[in-house]
Amino acid sequence: MDAIEHARTAVAAADPLAEVATLDGYLTDPGFAVVRRALYAAATLVLLLIGASLLVGLLEQLRDRRRLLAALVAVGARSGARSAGPC
Repeated sequence: MDAIEHARTAVAAADPLAEVATLDGYLTDPGFAVVRRALYAAATLVLLLIGASLLVGLLEQLRDRRRLLAALVAVGARSGARSAGPC
């Protein structure tokens, strides 16, 4: 409350006809609160889907690399040839 009085005093010194209003009296509309919660839920769902997609892509890459390494081992390639990848 002390800060509000300081603000009112500073504003009154600058312009005696100006008014200082606080946001304490303003309430949010319940309809907007529902919309905000729905948007947060949708954003969370989208981020979870993105994370799942990245995880599936990573697992597929690991499986493909393992298959390629198994093929190289089956052919009898040396370990130096296996570790050298494309530059």
